[in-house]
Amino acid sequence: MPQSTVLGDTGNGATITFASGITAALKVRSIDPSPQSVGEIDTSHLGTVGTRTNIPEDLSDSQTLQIEALWDTFFVAPVAGLALGNVTVTYPTRPGETTPASYVAKGHVQSVKLPTLTNGQLQIISLTIKYEEALIHT
Repeated sequence: MPQSTVLGDTGNGATITFASGITAALKVRSIDPSPQSVGEIDTSHLGTVGTRTNIPEDLSDSQTLQIEALWDTFFVAPVAGLALGNVTVTYPTRPGETTPASYVAKGHVQSVKLPTLTNGQLQIISLTIKYEEALIHT
């Protein structure tokens, strides 16, 4: 049996940019997108037997991005609600590819958690970015 080649690599080289310009100050450690999800409408009735039936709702929930970055004391943290314009996440280019995958949509800062201050630990800021529209693959 031939072995398969796994092309999934690490996230090293991934980038995130914001139209608002705060990107340059961020030394990003991780970008964690939420799953895309859609609610369900229960279509069960009195004659349904065994398992409920359902159909998907008309609209999906907008996604979020959880960003962790090294804290820089010269960096003024964005405030919750700050409009970021287009938020673009670009994935690393894998071997054999010439153009990396990227996703873009308008977004805003949903929440900010300033660093915990502890001896022997890096100061990490956490930002949650809320997309305001569907992601576009570019």
